[in-house]
Amino acid sequence: MKRYPFFSTLSNWFCPFYTEHPDLQGIYKGDISPKIVNALLNAVPFCDSDKYSFALTMDVVVQKIPKQMLELLGTGELKSMEDYAQLPKFAILLRNYLQDLFRFFRLCPMNTKFVNIFDKEKCLFITNPVFSKCAFTRKTANVARLIKKNDNYDYFEYLVLHASIETPDMLGIIANYHFGCGQIDVAERLFMELYKKNPESKTAIRGLARVYASAERYDEVLKMYELLEGIDPGKISTKLNIAVCMTHIDKTDEAIKMLAKLNYENPNHANILSCFGWAYLVSGNIDMALKKYLSAVEAEDATTYDHFMLGIAYFCAGDIAKAADEIIQDFLPEDTYDDVNDAISEECADVSDMYDLTFAKQIALSDIVYNRLKRQE
Repeated sequence: MKRYPFFSTLSNWFCPFYTEHPDLQGIYKGDISPKIVNALLNAVPFCDSDKYSFALTMDVVVQKIPKQMLELLGTGELKSMEDYAQLPKFAILLRNYLQDLFRFFRLCPMNTKFVNIFDKEKCLFITNPVFSKCAFTRKTANVARLIKKNDNYDYFEYLVLHASIETPDMLGIIANYHFGCGQIDVAERLFMELYKKNPESKTAIRGLARVYASAERYDEVLKMYELLEGIDPGKISTKLNIAVCMTHIDKTDEAIKMLAKLNYENPNHANILSCFGWAYLVSGNIDMALKKYLSAVEAEDATTYDHFMLGIAYFCAGDIAKAADEIIQDFLPEDTYDDVNDAISEECADVSDMYDLTFAKQIALSDIVYNRLKRQE
């Protein structure tokens, strides 16, 4: 749609849309009139460049519009999209101009003569140290979250690695980025720096808990979650993390007591029941573990992972057929053998000695699950 001769004139890429444009006069014939073009294109949030594109194809568009709709367009009764119309005028103008720029730098053959403002280092100018003292750089964290939310990971990575200011929010984002990249030492240093600046920073405390958990430093993980519970008490997720930590440091009885209270206060909660099952599993009480996992998968908020863990409990009980029935529900046909085997090995690691889950048995279970998975394709 940008190959019309109209767009060989550079200024037309940025020209505000108006039906009197000399290059549009040839489209007005038959059912196509300036009034209908205006009504149709002003009803939708197109940038000016796209409006010209559609106007130039109006002869094709009009053929697909019912006669009654054309009459409605001619009377001017077609209204703009409600959400779009409610935006402040400056926001509409800004959005349109940015869309025009984006179309130009992505589609115009003449764009090589200009600096592409959508290059990472250009559009993310807030990373330049020259702006580090400017007030607007305080919004860098907001920009980072927006970029990540829209899955622009190249731009997100560039922003994180080149940020010229480290507000508490931005420091947390940078630390989480390094943790996600497996740079645990860097992440720990940054989370600790954030924690020292603000001992009540939930981002710092959660981050340190994840860092310590990755190194199986469960005493320190427990301290972090107990701190979090003191700052933001009553959260089920925090209590569950505390209980899971306890099962790793020979405090399983305390964990079971905590989970019993949580289960009483929040009956039929899949996460609580699943953690309850895990606590019984590591304590050697396979019957109670199966009972809790069976309740977990029947809960309304149950997930495929709850079925996976029920499968691990069946595996511990020696029922490999039922184990496979449950575990397979947590995988997709496109998952690889390594995906299956690694997941089973990881969850069996803490209970393999207790239930004699030998390497050969784990391989056998992985084979069964994977072969059944492939038959589903």
